[in-house]
Amino acid sequence: MLFKKIHSLKIIKINCLNIIRRISKNLNKIKRRHCILINIKNCLLMGNCHQNSIIPSICQHDQIKHEYYSQFTSYRKQISLVINKSKGSTQSLIEELSQKMIQYQQITHYYISFESEDFIYHLENLNNAFNQSNQIIELSLNFQRLSIKNNGLQKIGQCLSHCQKVKRLELCLGSNQFTYQGIQLLCNNITKLKLLERIFLELYINQLESDSVVDIGDAVAELPCLFSLKLDFSFNNVQFDGIQKFVNSINKSDKLQYLDLTLDVNNILDIGSLAFKQIEQKTQLTQLSLSLCSNNITNVDQLIDSISQLFNLYNLVIDLSYNPVSSSVDQLEIVKKLNNLKKLLIFKFKMRITANHRFAKKYIQSNFKKLVIMQFNS
Repeated sequence: MLFKKIHSLKIIKINCLNIIRRISKNLNKIKRRHCILINIKNCLLMGNCHQNSIIPSICQHDQIKHEYYSQFTSYRKQISLVINKSKGSTQSLIEELSQKMIQYQQITHYYISFESEDFIYHLENLNNAFNQSNQIIELSLNFQRLSIKNNGLQKIGQCLSHCQKVKRLELCLGSNQFTYQGIQLLCNNITKLKLLERIFLELYINQLESDSVVDIGDAVAELPCLFSLKLDFSFNNVQFDGIQKFVNSINKSDKLQYLDLTLDVNNILDIGSLAFKQIEQKTQLTQLSLSLCSNNITNVDQLIDSISQLFNLYNLVIDLSYNPVSSSVDQLEIVKKLNNLKKLLIFKFKMRITANHRFAKKYIQSNFKKLVIMQFNS
């Protein structure tokens, strides 16, 4: 009954699982079919698709464009793979992955985790596969704790340089052995990805210094489509000059709206908070997360003053835990400085408790009327 009176159909969206079981019986009633979008992702994940014969019934009609249907079965367009010695030799696994990348050009999402240190000797195969697979949109590569040095990072960068259509990139490189020279080689290849919209770089515990942060900032400034940057630089040796130059570089990125910067356990002193002064120029920022735990910051006045100029912020997270912040600074004064942020919906602030902690909470509740989430603790 659903399609009996429909003679010309361009697009129909169906979300009810109780209805779609009867679709195949009535498809012949439609003389001109362009596409049908059926949200049966949950059904597919439960393994019921073969029992109710929905997929075979729909796909036998060649007028229906299959690419629209595949939007709701995204798991068919992605490959997730963990490469370690327990699952076979690294060489055979990388060769298998390379063959899939070349054979299945419609696959656009790759999530690959390397857990064997000898992967570096077989990256040539992967490099060739990336060179021939030019449809990748989302790419996540995990290389944590693999003792990667500069030459290894250069090979990884060469693989990335072939992904000209990638829009979302996640690169986990924590706890390795490369230096700022390796970061330079990596950044030279990242700048070639002109369609990048989101990037997450995890670089904790690599004995990196300020030069590396500057190189990443310069690379980001050359990505015209980037609007989301997440950078984890924990447990390194970043100082004032590196942060200052990094902020100056990202100011050149016109579309950047989301910035998540983690600088826990670095060598940031009092003057480090002044390094963020130029961030007040990024007025288009809507989400800002700064984690500066376990440094040597005692004064945050300039940092808060700069953030208070970001009038479009609706999500603000500041973590200053385990810093020797001066006792003369209390949360109430900080909150009052942020009173200009009229669009703020989410506010999370962490610092040690002071005498005015309760008053600060009351001030937030009475002045930030639109606030949806508030966390204000030590």
